[in-house]
Amino acid sequence: MYYMRPLIFRAKRSDNGFIPEGSVIEGYDESRRQGAYPLGRVMALASIAARGDRANASYLLEQLVDGNEVLRYWAATGLLILGEGARGGLASLQASMHDDPSPQVRVVASEAVANLTDGVEAVTLLVDLLERHPHPRVRLQALNALTFIGNKAQPARAAIGRAARSDDEYLIDAGRYLELVLDGTYKPSTPTIDLNAVTRNANRAAPSPH
Repeated sequence: MYYMRPLIFRAKRSDNGFIPEGSVIEGYDESRRQGAYPLGRVMALASIAARGDRANASYLLEQLVDGNEVLRYWAATGLLILGEGARGGLASLQASMHDDPSPQVRVVASEAVANLTDGVEAVTLLVDLLERHPHPRVRLQALNALTFIGNKAQPARAAIGRAARSDDEYLIDAGRYLELVLDGTYKPSTPTIDLNAVTRNANRAAPSPH
């Protein structure tokens, strides 16, 4: 325990690892605004979420309407992990899927709802985020959610195809993979990485020569 204390201290001071990518509170200054990122509460809730214990369903539903978006994200994640154990909270998940101001929460809630229903409504919302959200990592989160709901993602084929032919290397790779899976043609040996996109992004990130 003694040797863990420095790590825990550093996490309390500076770790953004529990904030979903693309969040408005992600970053050194943003996450340090008063009340923006209550890391102690977030870590405790993430631990509860990861246990997948149905006894915590009521508590997770309470946290799903917390005023802090990172806490709501981890509450939604915990309910997603519960699967059928979250069925009693379906109405709350549907409300979050439609109305939560955080797109990251809406993505997770949509995936949970898709697993508990026919998925049509959830897929529609995920496609909207995949096609229209300005942040590429939020679009990737929506694409990942579509990946994990299996054949219920079939109605999203057109949007998935557009992601696979976008200019973002992560969306391209994930989109290609999901297209193959939905086609039933994916094999582990099938290449899905767009090396040209990787090269383009590497060149953009490289410092200009002097």
